[in-house]
Amino acid sequence: MNNTINEIPENSYFYGPYNCTMNAVGLYLLKHNISIDAIYSHNFNFSCSFDNKTISGSMSNQSLFDFVKEYYNIELKENGVDGIPTNEYFMVTVDVFYVPGNSYYNKHHSGHSMLAYLSEDGIVNINDPYLKIHEHMPLESFLNTLVAGRPIYTFVSLPVSDRVASDKGPYILNKDYKVLYKHAEQELYRILEGICSNLDDEFNVEAFFGGLRTLEIARENYFRAVEAPEEYVKKIKIGWKKTLMNYIRMKKNAKYLDDIKATIQDVLEDEIKYLDSLHDRSH
Repeated sequence: MNNTINEIPENSYFYGPYNCTMNAVGLYLLKHNISIDAIYSHNFNFSCSFDNKTISGSMSNQSLFDFVKEYYNIELKENGVDGIPTNEYFMVTVDVFYVPGNSYYNKHHSGHSMLAYLSEDGIVNINDPYLKIHEHMPLESFLNTLVAGRPIYTFVSLPVSDRVASDKGPYILNKDYKVLYKHAEQELYRILEGICSNLDDEFNVEAFFGGLRTLEIARENYFRAVEAPEEYVKKIKIGWKKTLMNYIRMKKNAKYLDDIKATIQDVLEDEIKYLDSLHDRSH
């Protein structure tokens, strides 16, 4: 096991800013020399929320925890600050406004999950592979960065069962994915229309770009980990890149709203065709 938290394993790749929990869990596994390809090959989802102004290509945190428990025999247990372990990794949610070494420091409040390690000398090391935060601070100072009410997660290794973990396929494939896609697509269009009506709101405009970029990274990671027909891989990856490019244009001029809607419609149709092909193969 690599106990130096500020050393990110070589050849590792992570998710974007809005998959911070998955980044932290993935980093924990890599620190213990455990492959995370099973997460990448399972993590295929599509959801949007107009109320929260969010978009995601990943499964929920709870679904991630359930998968890690089932596949890796590792349980993430909730604790309070009194449950912070010494000489072990744990996961916390900090307010990056209070954490030096990142672009949000003393500028914007935002909760962000990351991996931490408390040494016997009372120094906490925190690390985030996406924001590239590498900080050492006394425990008391560290506690002041935490988001109130958020649990501290410890990683508990469970007894190894005789069951052999198998590839579960894309997360959304076990859902009514066509209904979920349709709902999320309509939510996404509403979000984009709202953004276009207030392009001067730079923080929210850029924040949603981060969400789109995170989704694109999720697809890149997924297709790194699975074997898929090149026709689908190419169309889906290019489709999300075009969506990002059209979003950049839309940020400057709302007239590009129809262009990004058309691009989104095309890439979502390609994703549904890909999922249909997997569904037909499994039945």
